[in-house]
Amino acid sequence: MITPDWRKLWISSSVLAGLFGFGYGWKQARDNPLIGMTKTKIIEPPEVKLLKKGRYNEAAKAILDSIKDEKKDSWRYQSVAAVYYAHAQNDPASREKFLAEAESYIEKSISLSANDPVDLMSGPSGSNKSVILPASRVPTMQRQPNTRTVRWPS
Repeated sequence: MITPDWRKLWISSSVLAGLFGFGYGWKQARDNPLIGMTKTKIIEPPEVKLLKKGRYNEAAKAILDSIKDEKKDSWRYQSVAAVYYAHAQNDPASREKFLAEAESYIEKSISLSANDPVDLMSGPSGSNKSVILPASRVPTMQRQPNTRTVRWPS
């Protein structure tokens, strides 16, 4: 059995260990803050700033200007394609033109990195394909009169 003297010692040592542990953790957090908690400003690349402002052509040009070696930076062509996909999404009048432009950059990226294992793995699954249909090709549901069935156009 635990005698009262041992109980007091056990409780006081637990309280002191908790207090000192809390103080030590507080000091460590102050001296070595987490990356997300620092007050440093995250610097965005210029193409991201241009894309947020809706200046798609300038964003694509900034990405193309940043390419130094086509073989090593072939993934940047996919970034250019993403810019043109965003432009196609936000400009329905010229959607087909921007989709064709995006597809050309995707094909260029794949042709430059034909032996890249990442591209070879994502190719068969189709995970890198984005589909943006023009408004005339978007399927709509048609409700059959006096029934509960819905028919999709084929």
